[in-house]
Amino acid sequence: MDEELFERALTPLTPAPQSGDRVLLVTVPTGTPPESHQLVVRITGLNAGHYVGVVADTDVIEPAAQPGKYRPGEEVIFLREHVQGRVG
Repeated sequence: MDEELFERALTPLTPAPQSGDRVLLVTVPTGTPPESHQLVVRITGLNAGHYVGVVADTDVIEPAAQPGKYRPGEEVIFLREHVQGRVG
């Protein structure tokens, strides 16, 4: 891995993401075999210490009819630790 890229990944987002920001998330691996996904999410609020947002884009390519997959327009709840960075 590129050392400079790794260093940036360890740098906390300052200031913290706010409502209206678009951020890149990496979901927690789930299922069998475990899957993780990258999502671009627009933050809509904060609820009990969790961020709430709407999926704007995703790397999920399975049919939308499959349950448990993230689709554009779907609301998601996530932790600050899952945020990889802001999307311009």
